Amino acid sequence: MRKLAKNAGVQVCTPREFYQGSKIKEAEEIEAFLGRFPDQAPGHIDARKKEFGEDDMGGDVLDWINGYYRHILLGETEGRDSPVRVTV
Repeated sequence: MRKLAKNAGVQVCTPREFYQGSKIKEAEEIEAFLGRFPDQAPGHIDARKKEFGEDDMGGDVLDWINGYYRHILLGETEGRDSPVRVTV
């Protein structure tokens, strides 16, 4: 994918390269994102339902997605007392 993007003239970089030298505070950004997710995600799901005519998307899907984000961003895993180290 990277090669295709570069061949198409798209600047390709890793998240680390993108944010290098910026003053972003990763922990604060993660907290803000996870704080917005429960409020904004249902509207996104509702829009997809209308677009695709899906009836089975809802609370369970949002719970799963929230769990995935918490695992990836914070290393949280249901049933564990300590964070899991995630290597990217």
